[in-house]
Amino acid sequence: MATALAFDAQSAAVPFRGVHLDLKGLVPTFHRLLELVDIFYTLRIQAILVEWEDCFPWSCDPRLRAPHAYTKDQILQFAKRCDELGIEIIPLVQSLGHSENVLRLPGNESMREVPHRTDVFHPLAQGSPQIVADMIRDVIELIPGIKHFHLGGDEVYTLGKHPASKEFIETYGIAELYLKQLQPSLILLKDNSIRPLLWHDEVVQWEDDQIKVFAQDFDLVVWGYTGDPRNPETYHFRLPHIEKLHKLGCSIWGATSYKGADGPWANLPDTLARAKATQGWAALTAQFGLKGIFITAWSRYASGRIQVTPIDGALDSLAYMAITLHNGQAPLDGIKTCISVLDDLGEATHLASCKQLLCNFTTHVDRSWDWIRQLHEQKENIKLEPTRANSGIEEIIFDLLAQDITACREFGEQLEQCLNGKVVAPLPQYYWESRLRAIEDASNQLVNDEALCASSAALA
Repeated sequence: MATALAFDAQSAAVPFRGVHLDLKGLVPTFHRLLELVDIFYTLRIQAILVEWEDCFPWSCDPRLRAPHAYTKDQILQFAKRCDELGIEIIPLVQSLGHSENVLRLPGNESMREVPHRTDVFHPLAQGSPQIVADMIRDVIELIPGIKHFHLGGDEVYTLGKHPASKEFIETYGIAELYLKQLQPSLILLKDNSIRPLLWHDEVVQWEDDQIKVFAQDFDLVVWGYTGDPRNPETYHFRLPHIEKLHKLGCSIWGATSYKGADGPWANLPDTLARAKATQGWAALTAQFGLKGIFITAWSRYASGRIQVTPIDGALDSLAYMAITLHNGQAPLDGIKTCISVLDDLGEATHLASCKQLLCNFTTHVDRSWDWIRQLHEQKENIKLEPTRANSGIEEIIFDLLAQDITACREFGEQLEQCLNGKVVAPLPQYYWESRLRAIEDASNQLVNDEALCASSAALA
């Protein structure tokens, strides 16, 4: 009942709405994956943008698979369930940047644009364009009925750093270098009547004539998660970029976010901040005839970075964005409406538990870092003003820090238990331990600091 009341628009403000499933981290168990499909369906989601990373059963190079990668049979079951519910699967395979899962492997060093970095392909290296095409072939041969395929293509900050790339750009331009990496993949997708998608932030920097030439070859997804995208001054200048790409004849999608856009340290989403962006994207859809909007959900900012914001603590934020895109406006009773929808799904109690644990964990993590900051400042003050009377504050702060470290561990372990059966082990453990260990290391260094030890000894 609550769901029907929440999605009350006669016709959807955004006709095509997709959600992002980032499998770089906090990977759902297979059972939970199927549950999420049903949740997405209830939230009127029509497509899942699946960033497979190391969770696909790759055949082109089995080393790309994580130990927890889904099996071929599981992928087929996932695809079958999506098809039963009329949800389109849009695979995402990184084609140029964010390619750490490929470039980290022994034997692939020559494919790196910068030898000591694993993030960006060197398009002129033998094998670079082909490995991406091989991965795409793996996906389209296993999953039936694919209509769209996302090739990533964003944040290739080092493209052109390789001496050979630099020379190529001087002669042909950066657009030709970019497309040289994508060419086999674009041909493969065209041959299979699959429309390619790319993030917009690199292509929009090309010369207008270059964009016009290639506008028919792929769609662009303009992404922006912070601030109102209708504001010309927002990050990535979304409105000016949309206006430019629209004028040049590009087919455009948009992308907002429900989690993972509040910094790699964030344990919970800033739902109101995400809502501001989502409301803007809903308005831009009608204005520019956008093909659809994706609600992204980053689990890591890059393959080797820490995990961020569990899905299970952000489903209310997802519901908020889904309702906003469907109705063209925020839920009538805000987050309360979202909780009612999740209660219909039997998810509200688990969400509340997960959110409370994440909130408690965050409180003690943040307070621990505040104590550490105070100790560092006190250490420097002792050096600057050694004759000042010692009040014993260092001992007090160390005791308070120890209490918060203990609380971090307790709530981290409880969070791990809360995610048991929802997220593949040991990823929940890595989630909280990566945050706690950094605090413990910083604390141990301060405990053994000469200036602080001397100050405590003098007081004694």
